[in-house]
Amino acid sequence: MRNYWLPCLALALLNGACGGDDESTPVSGSGNGGTGSPVAGSSASSGNGLGLGGSGVGGAQGVGGSAGSSALPGGTGGTAGATGGTAGTTGGTAAAAAGAGATSGGSGGVDPSGGSAGSVAVGGSSGGAGAPNGGSGGGGPVTIRPPKLEGYGSKTTGGKGGAMVTATTGTEIHQAICQRAADDTPLIILVNGVITPGNTTKQSGSCNTADGVIELKEIKNISLIGVGTNGVLDQIGVHVRSAANIIIQNLTIKNVRKSNTSTPSNGGDAIGMESDVSNVWVDHNLIFGSTTMGEEHDGLLDFKDNCRDITISYNHFHTGGRGGLIGSNDNGDDGSTNLTFHHNWYENLNSRAHMVREAQAHFYNNYYSKILGTGLNVRNGAKVLVEGNYFTEARNPLGTFFFLDNNPVYQVRDNFFTSSVVWEAAAEERPAGPNVMSTGSVSVPYTYALDPAQGVPDIVRANVGVGKI
Repeated sequence: MRNYWLPCLALALLNGACGGDDESTPVSGSGNGGTGSPVAGSSASSGNGLGLGGSGVGGAQGVGGSAGSSALPGGTGGTAGATGGTAGTTGGTAAAAAGAGATSGGSGGVDPSGGSAGSVAVGGSSGGAGAPNGGSGGGGPVTIRPPKLEGYGSKTTGGKGGAMVTATTGTEIHQAICQRAADDTPLIILVNGVITPGNTTKQSGSCNTADGVIELKEIKNISLIGVGTNGVLDQIGVHVRSAANIIIQNLTIKNVRKSNTSTPSNGGDAIGMESDVSNVWVDHNLIFGSTTMGEEHDGLLDFKDNCRDITISYNHFHTGGRGGLIGSNDNGDDGSTNLTFHHNWYENLNSRAHMVREAQAHFYNNYYSKILGTGLNVRNGAKVLVEGNYFTEARNPLGTFFFLDNNPVYQVRDNFFTSSVVWEAAAEERPAGPNVMSTGSVSVPYTYALDPAQGVPDIVRANVGVGKI
């Protein structure tokens, strides 16, 4: 189900239209191709141009990738990438496609790694890495995708059909919720300002709110959507409790702190859900904390006590100690939970990307980079399907960690692990690698569109976060 009407309504309210801007400055669709690995069996990758359309002024032509070379027996390197695309035409249309990936790498090489990624130029995105064992390098152009809801949360509609209001403070968000005719009256709230604990107070009416936190408690049918890149929650979290049919979209949520700091909010969780929450879509948000000692953050996105039918898509989670958890404890009493995570970027996190207890979950086409401790932690009876994800610069990105009883089940297929991934068994750490294999079979009851794992970094980087809908 597609919810194109949500961002378009926001734009219409602000600009009087929902369309392109033909006054934008054209950007060259250029990118430098990567150089082939000197080890046989690798391939070069080209740069992908991702130009923006403009007022008709031609952009510069992209630079082709350099040819891959071969040093060891077993095959030749990939050929050079093609030239980049030209700039956009009049009227703000997108730039033409960038240079295609290099042709096939040499066969029979001993190094399983592919060609190196192309470097990023102005307006260009990186070339894709070469496939294992001499596969073809590079990828095609990466486009901005419209929001698409699929997975366990696919029946979520939020405030569709309801009134639309704009809020510039947390108090105004609470007022909009509390002034509804009933606690299930559909409502779309457009956030157009910086929300802080200081401008967020408790309100009364068809609601149950509190000071210093965005409270979505005992309510239904709400969409909370940022306007452009203006919707920012600074040091204030979103608490969803005993609620249903909620959309949280296009928001920056940052630096939420615990109760032992001067600006406490939501127990340190950027978004926390608990106690019978259903039908939620968390989409296209930028959520981050800090790895600085003393900042006292908790999870970026936590689920506790019977959270079900939820989809988390196209979010950028970065810079924090913990990505988030599913299940409040290992006692086996957290209730029925099912969630879908797709096309999210987990970056520069210590652990819990995510940690899954007991739940049925599906992780596909997510991008993991700079995972410092442990990544996707499947434990205590969880059943998780892990497919089409891309892992790089990560320690123990998948496995069972810090609770080894009640063996979980995970099925893995079509994931990609770069040579920078490190697998280390340790006390109470049971990593899935280096020879990653399924521990059982896991299925999901819905259809979905799966991207090839090696294209995930470019797709995810181009689409996650705010200002993309």
